[in-house]
Amino acid sequence: MPNSATPMRVIALFLLTGMLLLGCKEQRPSENTPAYMSAHGVIAGQPAQLKVGGEMFHIPADVHLQMFTSGDIVKGQADYLSIRLNRFAPSPTGAASIPGASYGELWLRIEIRQSPGTRDGREKLEKKRPWSSIRDIPEFQLKEYRDKRSVGVWGDFSYESLAGAPKTLMNEPIQFMCTNTYLNHGECWGGYRLNSEILVWYFFPTEWLPVWQQVHQHVVSTVERYHQPIQS
Repeated sequence: MPNSATPMRVIALFLLTGMLLLGCKEQRPSENTPAYMSAHGVIAGQPAQLKVGGEMFHIPADVHLQMFTSGDIVKGQADYLSIRLNRFAPSPTGAASIPGASYGELWLRIEIRQSPGTRDGREKLEKKRPWSSIRDIPEFQLKEYRDKRSVGVWGDFSYESLAGAPKTLMNEPIQFMCTNTYLNHGECWGGYRLNSEILVWYFFPTEWLPVWQQVHQHVVSTVERYHQPIQS
């Protein structure tokens, strides 16, 4: 007569083997931890060399750096980098009379992202949504778009560089999606394409909108300094 316990032993052995294999599999470290940084080949307090979308970036040791990868982590690579610059303080030149504006040492965050393409990735603002008001602010070389809802989300207050103002490296107007106007506390998000592989995003306080050209140029020069093109 067959032993009915045999199949149960086989199943138990199969389950035990699976549990052991699962336990042996290397677990993915949590984001923004020393182990996560180490898996990317980064050690806190030391310069970092990371490849994003086939482009190499060298980040100095004194820069606050975070990196993110959605799939398997490969040492020396990341999907995107987040860099926080705490010592940038733009000059109030041409905007010192703005009520409530602050030009002290706040923060500026730059994201370097893998995103293949040929454009900056944004359509003309006037086509995005029904705006309650659109006006030029010539002293800032910006056009302002206000959303009818104005509930404090990205793009409720949007800005686009006017003709004659600096443009992106792809020769497109520079755009900012903001949560408030330059007269109130909020955050703005701008960006541009570095090349066919990399998008650069940057985030800054709305109080800096009057000096957005200084902010944009600082981001461009910072990314250029960190970028180390790979020789073919």
